Amino acid sequence: SRDPLSLSHQCFFPRLLLVLLIVTIPRPLSVLASRSLASLSSSFLAASASSQRMFSRVREFFRWAPVSEEKLEVSETAVLSAIRTPFETKLVPCGDGQYMNTLVTHTEGPPLVLMHGWGASLGFWLHNIDDLAHHFKVHAVDWLGFGRSSHPRFQGSTPTEAEDYWIDALEEWRKSMRIDKMVLTGHSLGGYLSAAYALKYPQHVEKLILVS
Repeated sequence: SRDPLSLSHQCFFPRLLLVLLIVTIPRPLSVLASRSLASLSSSFLAASASSQRMFSRVREFFRWAPVSEEKLEVSETAVLSAIRTPFETKLVPCGDGQYMNTLVTHTEGPPLVLMHGWGASLGFWLHNIDDLAHHFKVHAVDWLGFGRSSHPRFQGSTPTEAEDYWIDALEEWRKSMRIDKMVLTGHSLGGYLSAAYALKYPQHVEKLILVS
């Protein structure tokens, strides 16, 4: 299947050969950060069929192990049990029949939206939520394709389409939550995407906070 973080893998095998000479990393590489490898892959295009089969097995090894939705929900519940502030989690519609997993505290204040980074989920903010809830109504959200949010197939082919895959879903999420303006906070990849969201939808961002 295709996703927005693996667009540049049309020549995956020769690139993987190059990367494995340096460090072993899991796939997929981000389409937003992989352009520098593209110019280096041409010299490996003549890799033999047997080498490609070998690297196919390596690629399969680094795939995420399949986990059921039920196990994921049980694990998330156990992690979030450390939060002392009353809260609820819900699956919020974000367009095209998809949804984004969302934690909302039962507190008052300006809406604070917390967006995690690559390879994480809303549980990333576990040790921040209680303190932040003294000042805000906290919303911690799983990006589309992460955690318990929907994992739809990505049909785009450009970095702009990869950005829109996430930030347009966040905009539809905002509409579903009936939030006019929010304090938007993003960590790492979430910071990049939050900044992209603020550029596209500035009228809905009260403040933008970039972490790391």
